[in-house]
Amino acid sequence: MALRTAVPARLFWFGGFWFQMTSVSFIFLKNIGDLSTIWMFAACNIVHLGCAFYFALHLEMGVVGIGIAMAAQNFTLSLFMHYHLVFKSAVKDFALVQKIFATVESMNGLLDYIVIGIPAALSSACESWYWELNTVTIGWLGSVSLAAHSSTTSLVGTAMIICACTAGSGTTLVSRALGSGHPRAARAISFYSIVTILSMWFVCAIILLVFDRQIARAFNGNAEVLNIMYTLIHIQALASFLACGQLIAGSVLKAMLKHRMVAFIQCFNYYICALPIGYLLAFKADLGVAGTYCGFLVGMMLAAVTLIGVLSTVDFDKMTAETKARLDKDAARKKVDESKG
Repeated sequence: MALRTAVPARLFWFGGFWFQMTSVSFIFLKNIGDLSTIWMFAACNIVHLGCAFYFALHLEMGVVGIGIAMAAQNFTLSLFMHYHLVFKSAVKDFALVQKIFATVESMNGLLDYIVIGIPAALSSACESWYWELNTVTIGWLGSVSLAAHSSTTSLVGTAMIICACTAGSGTTLVSRALGSGHPRAARAISFYSIVTILSMWFVCAIILLVFDRQIARAFNGNAEVLNIMYTLIHIQALASFLACGQLIAGSVLKAMLKHRMVAFIQCFNYYICALPIGYLLAFKADLGVAGTYCGFLVGMMLAAVTLIGVLSTVDFDKMTAETKARLDKDAARKKVDESKG
């Protein structure tokens, strides 16, 4: 198993290297209200699917082909993103060193950034680490269960990324509305973003439930793996409704700089509640990988209820005033720095 995964691991590392570079530029463009990244993700998803079908299926390269597809997708996305950043974005007239590298001026307010950045990193990593821990425990169940999980994750992720990128742009508009002093618009966009992503996933869920066998066979050809995948696809079709809701609610709360609150909610829901439930169902109740997925379902349910519940109680008028005051303070500090220069 280790020998068979050596080359794919290197390919995933190469793809991950470019993804890390891309993610920083993506967050920057998103924060300045640039929505051009949507078409980039859509185009690179096509690159990923094309490479996956050609290398993994047509050339029968298997997991190596998937690794090539992932590396090609992230490399292409990085090229698109940085070309847009340097030549097309709102900062295109800045010096190249200011757009790509760190400058002395960029270190101003570093402490303020760290105070926000550490909770932001923890809140973003909570769900990812939780799912990786689930992958580790699923690996204890054997190679068949792990293969079913990996194929199901790829299948659902392909549909989820389209929904997340489309509706996720609404969180950028929420940030813009807060900064512009429009609390009603921020509240309305938050609501419409959640409704949009749930509506989009409703269509995806119907397709997954009706054509589960046909779609699953496109991602895996092993009969034993497929039998497990059918159950996992059905669980994910339901769980992803909740995942979509908590994704947008959490993103809107992060736009209001409530990273600590989101991190605390996710840590409690995922690690205190969902992870032990998934373990007990998988190993003590002998449900296998389906038990782990049921634990994931519980985690998503708790996250959706708590995050959407918190968002519904937010005072958007107060958040708008705080955001405006923070932006005015930053603008005043910038004017002082410019006058000294």
